[in-house]
Amino acid sequence: MEYIFKNCKNLDFIHLDNFDTRNVEDIRGMFSGCSKLKMLDLSSFNTTKIKYYCYNNFLLDCVSIKFIDLSSFEYHGFSPIYIGKLIENGTMIVKKEFYEKLEPKPIGLRIIFVD
Repeated sequence: MEYIFKNCKNLDFIHLDNFDTRNVEDIRGMFSGCSKLKMLDLSSFNTTKIKYYCYNNFLLDCVSIKFIDLSSFEYHGFSPIYIGKLIENGTMIVKKEFYEKLEPKPIGLRIIFVD
C-alpha cells in the first residue's frame, strides 16, 4: 500500500474501515502530499506484518491533519519511527509502546494513550 494516496492534494477525508491490511508490509508514503487531509483514523489497520513504516514520508506534507488515530499500530522491533513535524495543536491516539518509538516526539499535540 506504499504511496497509494500520494499527492491526493484535494483529499480531506477518507474512510478506511474496510481496508484489508492483514498482509500489508509497506506503508511508506501512503498519505504523502495529502495537504488538505484533516483527520486520519487508522484504528482498523492490522499492522502485524508491516516492515516499512517510515513515517517521515508516510505523512509528509500532511500539514492540515488535526486528528490521527494510530491506536491499532504495533511496534515490531524496528528502528525509531520518524514522524517529523506533525499535527501541532491536534490529537493523536496511540499505544504507549508505539509512541515511545516516535522520533522526534510531537510538540504541541494532545496524546491519548490506549491499551
